[in-house]
Amino acid sequence: MKALNAETTIVRNLRNAIARGTLMPGSPLLQDELAFRFKVSRVPIRDALKALEADGLITFLANRTAIVTVLTVEDIEEIFNIRRMLECDLIRRATMLATSIDQREVQKILSQLDTATSGTQFAKLDREFHAAMYQPAKQPRQQVIVDKMGQQLARFYGSTLDFRSYHQDCQGSHHEIADAFLRREGDRAATCLDRHLTLAKQKILALVSINKE
Repeated sequence: MKALNAETTIVRNLRNAIARGTLMPGSPLLQDELAFRFKVSRVPIRDALKALEADGLITFLANRTAIVTVLTVEDIEEIFNIRRMLECDLIRRATMLATSIDQREVQKILSQLDTATSGTQFAKLDREFHAAMYQPAKQPRQQVIVDKMGQQLARFYGSTLDFRSYHQDCQGSHHEIADAFLRREGDRAATCLDRHLTLAKQKILALVSINKE
């Protein structure tokens, strides 16, 4: 396995494990153990961990041990504050610039979300849905930040939220956002999106509060 391909494979596997909850917050990621598991030297392991650190998914402690990032209530509040600012701006821009191809892609992913059967599948499609709506805005740097914020929260959707309850609540707001997007009503789309993100934040904070008790 070449070093670059190895790094990509390791990043993908660890990111998925974090999103699914297989690797829980605070779990140590020891380089020797990972090198043995993936049958590579420590070089691609070290590079993969640096990439995951840049995405906010792992944290290096003072002794250079890597652990899965633990998100505090304050962290979650900050992530959603950033998302609300950036994503509402993106959707206002995108609704005016979207082509018919862009609109059909949003409709396709929305239909797939309707029939999602697991939290992990829903989390993946949710990121694709939002990305498809924002892509017409042609603001790649904003979208990179938004995607990283979404990856940091994926663990909640993939492993710990009550999927059926969240799916029912969330899909209603997804349809409202999509309707405004397809009608090119940027301000309404942004208002619906803001409500949607606020709902998601409340669900996650409630879950964190329960887990702390």
